[in-house]
Amino acid sequence: MIDNLPAVSLYYGVESFLMEEACNQLRDNIPMDQRDWNLLVLDIEDTPLEQVIQEAETPSFFGGKRLILAKNANFLTTAKSKKEQNHNIDAWMEYLKHPSESSAIVFTVNNDKLDKRKKVVKQMEKIASVTKFDALKGQALLKWVTERFRALQVKVSRDVCIVFIQVVGNDLRLLDKECQKLALYVGVKGVVTMEIMDQLIPRTLESNVFQLTQKLAENKIAEVWQIWEDLLTQKEEPVRVLALMIRQFRLLYQTKILSQRGMGASEMAKMLGMHPYPVKLAVTNAGAFSVDQLKKYLSLAVAADQDIKSGKIEKVMAVEQIFLEIHRKSA
Repeated sequence: MIDNLPAVSLYYGVESFLMEEACNQLRDNIPMDQRDWNLLVLDIEDTPLEQVIQEAETPSFFGGKRLILAKNANFLTTAKSKKEQNHNIDAWMEYLKHPSESSAIVFTVNNDKLDKRKKVVKQMEKIASVTKFDALKGQALLKWVTERFRALQVKVSRDVCIVFIQVVGNDLRLLDKECQKLALYVGVKGVVTMEIMDQLIPRTLESNVFQLTQKLAENKIAEVWQIWEDLLTQKEEPVRVLALMIRQFRLLYQTKILSQRGMGASEMAKMLGMHPYPVKLAVTNAGAFSVDQLKKYLSLAVAADQDIKSGKIEKVMAVEQIFLEIHRKSA
């Protein structure tokens, strides 16, 4: 409830989607018929702090606590404002000593760090309620997606969720959009399967390259060429594709060596700072190659990247030569 909110709060971090949702939840706590006088949204890029103070000290005409959402509070970070704004920091520091109880001010700023050298930041951390919105990854991201599907009243397995994240990426805004698309397709209490996901969700470049290297491991050269042609048709940059191939070959090489040392996939994932699922797939795919082969393919890819950048070879030809060399060695 708004009445229980601290007089001053600060939301910051790189995960703007979570921050926006938190602000929307606060808005939703204000009845529709009270929003005209008990809700105010200000942009600190355009609004001086003195006006924020003035608004906070103005009581609601019809009672109840006012919510003031103050966006883009860049004065608390090292980021430069798009517009020159002379904020009266001293006035704000005085306000913090005795903030009005008739209003709840929530500052938001999309930045990973506050400038803790500033006195105003130190004072805010002492007095305000400060919440950081970090980017979700690993188990936290998987949990968020699982709960998203649950809230939409559809069923989905853990494995499908993991692949869904691999395909879509870690952009929460996009993940939310694709969750809603799948939920609308299967209906309430429906089941999202791998087949439905493949049918409805467009693959990212990263997931396409992952699939490409998987097909190389399986020596399915026709499917490799099909994926490659699709990537070229989609105007994907060959150098970017090659960079992702290098990353995937490096993962295959690492998991192959660690597997020979008796290390399990979960232990590898922890060591490499990755989710266990792609590491498990890499362990499986690496089984199709020897350590020497993977070392050779990684070297080929790195050399091709260097040759492209030095102008020794055309970029499309460089990537295709890698496909042919791997197929010849695997045949």
